[in-house]
Amino acid sequence: MQQNMDAGEQTSVVPASHDGKIHRSKRRTINLMLQQIAAKRGLEYSSLSEGFIQILQESKNETNKVENNGAESDAVTAEVSRNIKEKSNIMYVYGSSFQNGFAAQSICSDKAALSSVLSHHGIPNIPHKLIYGPQLIYNAANSDRKNKGTMPELINYLSTWSRHGLVIKQKDGTQGIDVFHVRNQLELETVWLDMLSRYKDFVVCPFIPIQDEWRLVMINNEMRLCYRKVRANPEKEWRHNLSRGATVDEDVPESLIREKLLPLALKTTQTLGIRYASADIVRFQPEVLSQSFGEYADNEGYAILEINCGIMMSEYVERFPDRWEHCRDIYDSIVQDFFE
Repeated sequence: MQQNMDAGEQTSVVPASHDGKIHRSKRRTINLMLQQIAAKRGLEYSSLSEGFIQILQESKNETNKVENNGAESDAVTAEVSRNIKEKSNIMYVYGSSFQNGFAAQSICSDKAALSSVLSHHGIPNIPHKLIYGPQLIYNAANSDRKNKGTMPELINYLSTWSRHGLVIKQKDGTQGIDVFHVRNQLELETVWLDMLSRYKDFVVCPFIPIQDEWRLVMINNEMRLCYRKVRANPEKEWRHNLSRGATVDEDVPESLIREKLLPLALKTTQTLGIRYASADIVRFQPEVLSQSFGEYADNEGYAILEINCGIMMSEYVERFPDRWEHCRDIYDSIVQDFFE
C-alpha cells in the first residue's frame, strides 16, 4: 500500500520590495500576491482564518440626500444615512478558489460529481465513484446498502476495474493528501477503515498507468499557464503532485497545446460554465489503451483527471521565482475581471 506523507507547511519564494533579492517566507504566495494587487488597484485588503479567507473590496461613503419636509423622522433618516459607510463589490477568495458559480464550483470540488458530469457530456475522464460510509443514513440513492453494505462494492471494483489496482482518495482533496494506491483486498480493507475513521465518504477510481500529466490554468476560457508535471522518482512516487516532489517542465510543444491540451481543457470549462480553473490532463501509457481503459480517454489516450477551482501556483513559483510577476498577473486578471 502506497500512502502519502503528511503535508507540512510550505515555504514560498517571494521578491523583496527593495533590493531585488529572493527571500523565503512562510506566508502563502497567493496572499502576498493579492496584497500587492490590492495596493496597486486601490482596494481594501483583509484576511480571516489565518489568511485562508481573503477579502478584496472597494469602499465608498454614501450620503443619501433626504429632503427635509419638517418631519422629525426624516431628519433622523438623513442623519443616519450620512453616517453609513457602504461596502460594495466585495471579492472573496477561499483558499485559492475564486468566485465561480456555486453549482459549477460544487461540482468541481466533488471528484465523483465532476466525473459524472463529464461522462454525461462525452468528455474523456478517469471515472471516480462515490463510496458511502456505513454510518450515513439510508436514502433513495443508497438504500440497498442495508443489505449489501459498502465493502462488496469496493471488492468488485478491485477485481473487475483494473488489474493495476485502485486509487482511493478524498472526494474533495488536493495536493495528493490522503490518496492511496491499493493492489489487493488486505490493502483495500486497511485503507477503507482508515478513510472511514476520518471521512463520511470518499471516492475510488481505477489505477491507470499515466505517461504524462499537464496543468493548464484557465481564466475565462483562455489558457494563461501550461506546464508538464514530471515525477522526481517514478519508481517510488506514482503521483504527479508538485507538493509530492514532482518537477515542472515548461517546454510543452505549441502543437500539443493547440491540438490536444487546450481543446480538451476548453471544452471542459465551457461545459461546466466555470470561469477560473486549473485543468489537469493526463495521457495514458500506450499499452493500457488496448485494455478496458481506452473508453476513458480519446483515441490517443488523453483524458481529464481533475478540474480544480483553486488556482494554486505557490509550488510553481518556488521552482521558478522569475515567474512571480507572470503568476501575479494571472491573479490580477481575475481581480480586474471581477471589479471591472
